[in-house]
Amino acid sequence: MRHTHSLDTLNFFLADVRQGLGPYLAIYLIVVAALAVTSASLLLPFQSSFLLLVGSQIVAGTAESAFGPAFAAITLGLVGPLAFTHRIGRNESFNYAGNAVAAALEGIFASREGPIAVFYILAGMAFLSIVSVATIRADAIDHNRARGLHDGP
Repeated sequence: MRHTHSLDTLNFFLADVRQGLGPYLAIYLIVVAALAVTSASLLLPFQSSFLLLVGSQIVAGTAESAFGPAFAAITLGLVGPLAFTHRIGRNESFNYAGNAVAAALEGIFASREGPIAVFYILAGMAFLSIVSVATIRADAIDHNRARGLHDGP
């Protein structure tokens, strides 16, 4: 049960980062992808080269593509096929809540500190998402179920 709460916090904190390969590596994919998206996004206010801007966004977009499959694999491996649909819905609920909180914080801090505040909030959310993913033990994920291999319904 603790691991499903970890999915809640991971979806909540990764919400802002997520927008910006296999089940065995899903947790590592999420951490690496979160770091890549955050790093690429944090470069934006400090670069003046169009090519660096485009390159950073290619890195971010490529890394973002790992989130969906990684979340699906982790979720299936933790809760199994019977609870999968419900859990994916809960994941998305926390994702939307995280987006709403991030947007509110960005609005508040950007009005006080300027638009650079958005990037600091992104970095904070990325850090908290990594802390959240670290609370999921790899042995809590049934890797056969994560790959869709199971004996029953």
